[in-house]
Amino acid sequence: MSYVGPGTCSAGICGSTPAPQNCPGGFVCGASQCLTSCTVDSECAANYYCGQGTCHLDAVKIVSGAYHTCVLLVDGSIRCWGYSNAGQLGDGLGATSLIPVTPAGIGAASDLAAGAYQTCAILAGDGSLWCWGWNYYGQLGSNVATTVSGQPASASPVKVAGLPSGSKVVGVAGAYYHTCAVLSDGSVYCWGKDNGYFLGSAPTTSCYSVPNCSLTPLKVSGLSSVASAVTTSISGSWALVSGGNLYGWGIGRFLGTNGVDAPSPLSLGLTGATSAAGSSTNGFGCAVVGGAVKCWGEDYYGQVGDNKFGVDSQGIHLAALVPASVPNPAGSGYTAIAVAVGDTHTCAAYSDHSVWCWGGNDSGQLGTTTTSKVGAGSDPGSAVPVHVSNLSTAIVGLAAGGSHTCALIVDGSAVCWGDNYQGDLGNGGMTQSTTPVPVLGW
Repeated sequence: MSYVGPGTCSAGICGSTPAPQNCPGGFVCGASQCLTSCTVDSECAANYYCGQGTCHLDAVKIVSGAYHTCVLLVDGSIRCWGYSNAGQLGDGLGATSLIPVTPAGIGAASDLAAGAYQTCAILAGDGSLWCWGWNYYGQLGSNVATTVSGQPASASPVKVAGLPSGSKVVGVAGAYYHTCAVLSDGSVYCWGKDNGYFLGSAPTTSCYSVPNCSLTPLKVSGLSSVASAVTTSISGSWALVSGGNLYGWGIGRFLGTNGVDAPSPLSLGLTGATSAAGSSTNGFGCAVVGGAVKCWGEDYYGQVGDNKFGVDSQGIHLAALVPASVPNPAGSGYTAIAVAVGDTHTCAAYSDHSVWCWGGNDSGQLGTTTTSKVGAGSDPGSAVPVHVSNLSTAIVGLAAGGSHTCALIVDGSAVCWGDNYQGDLGNGGMTQSTTPVPVLGW
């Protein structure tokens, strides 16, 4: 430790005698003084990484909506960037940002989720849930009086109202029409529009002018097992329960329940699932099961990864009615550690530090240039996994948006690729990229 003023030196923390104090800005000591710039992570204190010459707090989770992305930092603070037409960045402005900004007026969070145009965070202290962004369908779980872009929305975090008194939220997920949460007792509550059994409970109320919609959380009925996590899509919801089974409710064609519509939870027949992800803007989902990736639902662009795409003989979009196995592109001995789904694409990270993506690639969201076509045969993409270019470091988290993808690097930094029309990549520009680019530090 090196001391500012009288003292002694070694590695790590700077302070003045007699009371130790950290170097400003997360830097460590160089010789007898605090550093003021960095070129490598070792010139930053623990829980910081070096980016653009500055030390930044490590991110521990990354999530994406349709056109925005947020990270949860190691100190519980949040940073968001991208499109904010409904206030989904939470900074009180309702304006798009090409670089990360901080949501206003919210305490330290323990978890984070993004829907298509909303974001939610669980507070570390009391387990309460706060959301911000679009509320036209009641996605915020609160009857907000404010508007953004002329529609019900909040550009600042608001507390979800109506959860059981004294309850603590331990998991949250959001989609286009609705949001769901898992409580500490393993029960699941959902709110928003019930457009095809999304809520697992049929509301008789309205959200503003929208019928069959609830501004108040409703308990999912018929879930006989205790849930540990929840995920959502534009067509339904899923709960991960003990034993690694997934139960889904919503529109059967996109739910993985063999085409059966489910007003209450039905099993997908999986065991050993450790995580799941649903598309906030499309009807498909994926899970990591025993170190492999399985996907189901909408498959027009090959996003299920089963080497199928397009339409059937009746001209209807292809869909995988039950979970389909995605071939392991990393090879024998390596396992999937994370999966993320966007609007028309899917990406997975593997234990060899590789990331592979499949589906639509109109904006470079697969992380490489593809020559194959999907959809109607004129859309760039791949129905099988392709390797993300120029990404070789260990990945600890993935997030996929409408047409962009982001990865959380093991050192606490983040990179993104794909569409950048709304500042999706967080690099200060608006040019799309087929290879990962660093997110500007927060």
